[in-house]
Amino acid sequence: NLPLHLSMEIVRAEYEDLIHPLLIKTLGCLDEALTDARLQATEIDKVVLVGGATRTPLIHQLLEERLGRPVHSEIEPDLAVAMGAAVQGGLIAGVDVGPILVDITPHTLGIKSLGDLHGFMSPYHFSPIIPRNTPIPASRNEIYSTVFDSQDAAEIRVFQGENEDIRFNTLVGEFVVEGLARVPAGNQILVRLDLDLSGILNVTATERATGLVKRVTIDNATERFRVRQRSDAVDRLQAAFETVEDQEGEDLGLEKPVLSLTGPSPRHIHEADDQTATMAPSLRAVVDSANRLAAKAEHIIPGASDADASELRALLGSLRAAIERRSEDEIEGISREIEDIIFYLEDK
Repeated sequence: NLPLHLSMEIVRAEYEDLIHPLLIKTLGCLDEALTDARLQATEIDKVVLVGGATRTPLIHQLLEERLGRPVHSEIEPDLAVAMGAAVQGGLIAGVDVGPILVDITPHTLGIKSLGDLHGFMSPYHFSPIIPRNTPIPASRNEIYSTVFDSQDAAEIRVFQGENEDIRFNTLVGEFVVEGLARVPAGNQILVRLDLDLSGILNVTATERATGLVKRVTIDNATERFRVRQRSDAVDRLQAAFETVEDQEGEDLGLEKPVLSLTGPSPRHIHEADDQTATMAPSLRAVVDSANRLAAKAEHIIPGASDADASELRALLGSLRAAIERRSEDEIEGISREIEDIIFYLEDK
């Protein structure tokens, strides 16, 4: 139980091989920063290196090759980090540090809702509220609605990340709003996120009809990716993107979601909404019912056997195709098959 210290010499080539994955990640971060800023490398006036690792000659070389210009290392790299930390500390403490520093949220913050995912209504839909790169402090809100008649509770699960599927984002906090009015589906809940400079996130859910309010405070909401090893998160995301079509509805480690809310429709499904609006009233009612049934099936799939889950996924695929063809008879027939399986699974 004693601290150990290691002191050894290695050749530069071996050192560069060891840090190669970190260098690749650094270049990826550079490209991402340029993309977020909507800038080309040629539009950058000057590149200043900070941090002790930038003393490595290979880092100079790679950055100069990627940016097409010399990089500057006149500033003491360790001192620059310390000064930056001091400025950030002063900013948090309320000291006037001038207009040169703007802090932003590094990841999108939002909640789980019932929404469009891969063409289906899914309980795993991620509904963004505070977008990534928003200057902080920041406050944003969205209106959500209950899914079922007489729904007297709603689960608010807050995630951060960029994937439209919550299973590939990071859960930062959750709570349940209880005591909602027992009214028909569509009862509106206003969810507000307030993020301050210290990374503290305040989440408020308000039932608009009654004024019922529930709040929760989440400390260090913007740092949760660092708590979980970033390499694990990246590996998981990459694997998910490669196999997402084969894993729709698969349980990836989160609890089975309950007490869903529906949220505002994302822009990319407005076209589908327009198509639904042109349907005959009878067909629209059948499609709406089928979408609710599909969402219920998505709830059940994670806890079903492989055979039942596979059959449900196949039927959901057929249901989607029938909806696209606007075949009312097919939609009703497939819906009955899905209902039979759900009844069987719920009766187990």
